[in-house]
Amino acid sequence: MQHNIDKSRDIWREISSRAELALSTNERTMAEYDLTKTIIPYLDRHLVFPLLTHLHESGLFTPEQVVAAQYELAKGTNMVDYIVSLYEQLNPDSEIPEGVKTV
Repeated sequence: MQHNIDKSRDIWREISSRAELALSTNERTMAEYDLTKTIIPYLDRHLVFPLLTHLHESGLFTPEQVVAAQYELAKGTNMVDYIVSLYEQLNPDSEIPEGVKTV
């Protein structure tokens, strides 16, 4: 359980740091009060996917950042088709590695 919490925190930190570079002042203010980073480590990873989608729709994160976060979260699950789909979105020009197909 602690491993999942730590991994979720690491993923969230990476997404947050990338997003800060592209945010306007108003969006930075919104991001400061965003509680998602606080609650994500305590949620089942399947519940995090809709939260990430909402953050994208609210304009805080780009689609690439959301897909990258969803891919990192999905890698620890048995949702192989979903993982392959996310990999294809992240890497449209490359072939799917065997390791991704058999996660």
